[in-house]
Amino acid sequence: MKKRVLAIAATAMATMMMATPVLAEDYKIGICNYVDDASLNQIVDNIQSRLEEIGKEKDVNFDVSYDNCNADANVMEQIISDFQADNVDLMVGIATPVAMRMQSATEGTDTPVVFSAVSDPVGSGLVEDLDAPGANITGTSDYLDTASIMKLIQAVNPDVKKIGLLYDILVTPLVTIGVGVALSAWWAPALGSAAMKVGNIIMWATNLQPFLMGILVSVFV
Repeated sequence: MKKRVLAIAATAMATMMMATPVLAEDYKIGICNYVDDASLNQIVDNIQSRLEEIGKEKDVNFDVSYDNCNADANVMEQIISDFQADNVDLMVGIATPVAMRMQSATEGTDTPVVFSAVSDPVGSGLVEDLDAPGANITGTSDYLDTASIMKLIQAVNPDVKKIGLLYDILVTPLVTIGVGVALSAWWAPALGSAAMKVGNIIMWATNLQPFLMGILVSVFV
C-alpha cells in the first residue's frame, strides 16, 4: 500500500513538470530528507525508482539531487538554497519541517513542491484542502485515521478489550522538534520586536508614574 501511494506521488511529480507548454528532455529534481530513518529512506527509494520508470516510459531524464539535513535547520536551509541555485524544476520534501521550508522558499515562484510523510498537511498550512491544495504544492499524507480503524476493529470483534498500536518512536519526536524549530525561527523576530515595544511602553509609563507602574509590574511579573 505504501509503495502504491509513493508511486502516485512520483507520478504526480512527473505530471506537474511535464504539463508545461515546452516539453524538455531533462528535469532537475531536488529531494531533501529530514532524517536518516528506515521509513523515510524507503519513501526516497521508491520515489527515485518510480521516476526511473517514468523516465523510460516518457523518454525523459530526471536529474535527481538528494540530500539529508539530519534534523538540522541550518543544513536544511543550505540544501534548499542549493536546490534554488541549481534551478531545480521541482522540490521534494520528506517530512513536515522540510515541506514547510520548501513551501516558504518557493513562494511566489513557479517551482512546484511535492511532500511526503506529512501527518497533517492542512493543519501545518501546506495545503488549503486535501482535495484542492490551492497552491503549487501537492503530496501524500501518512495521517492515521484511528477513529475508522477502531470502528473496523469493533465491527470485526465487538468484544475486543485490548488493542496494541505500533509507531516509530524516533520519527515522531524528531518531527515535533523540527516543526518547533521551524516555527521558532519564523516567529522569533516578530516576538522579539513585540517584546521590545512592550518594554519601551513600560519604561515610558514608569517615567511618568513610577510609583503606580512599580506596583503594576510587581503584581503582573
